Amino acid sequence: MIGYMDRPGEQVSRENGSRFFCLVEAAGLGYTSGMLIKPEHEPSWVPRADIFVNAAGDLIIKVELAAMRRGDLELTVDGQRLRIAGQRPDADRAAAGGKYLVTEIGFGPFHLLVDVPPNFDLDTAKAKYSNGLLRVVVPKRHYG
Repeated sequence: MIGYMDRPGEQVSRENGSRFFCLVEAAGLGYTSGMLIKPEHEPSWVPRADIFVNAAGDLIIKVELAAMRRGDLELTVDGQRLRIAGQRPDADRAAAGGKYLVTEIGFGPFHLLVDVPPNFDLDTAKAKYSNGLLRVVVPKRHYG
């Protein structure tokens, strides 16, 4: 289970069934992000994410989620798959009478799935949401 770093006792539920992957093996260090399979019900938008291995060997998943509250986010785990979902509100779009000239900011429901390689321990991962960034730290699995 994943717990928020500043709320160690708070756990996140496991989920059965996921719709698309976000990690694929690549040459060199290991992994790159990229959508492989479109979900059945495509989200309104997909947040930008950085996924990397830090100097300590932990997998870091950093997701850009501006204008949201932590309570609007849902993190679930199914085996080695992490699902990050939520809904970003846009009060301006809901207001009647306006006419948009350019729209580049995603809003509405979203979800992002990350297949975590088996050499990382998703059951001991920790998440923190601060200043519009969600950061999930997945420790390297220690065998033996």
